[in-house]
Amino acid sequence: MLSLADNDISSVLPNGGSVSYLLSLQELNLSNNALAGRLPPALYRLPSLAVLGLTNNYLIGDLAALEGVDLSAN
Repeated sequence: MLSLADNDISSVLPNGGSVSYLLSLQELNLSNNALAGRLPPALYRLPSLAVLGLTNNYLIGDLAALEGVDLSAN
């Protein structure tokens, strides 16, 4: 589980980069930041990612393949 929630991060999520190496990551929480733009395809390719928290950001995209995705307040 990696939580970067409530850190006032304001950026566009990078596509690829170091996130693509987190192959065992099961949960990622980026809630309550100021992230904007499209969700990067690298997130779709993380084989173990099942829960992604993106509440209260400015993101767009489709993550229907994940088991638990919270996109409320986007």
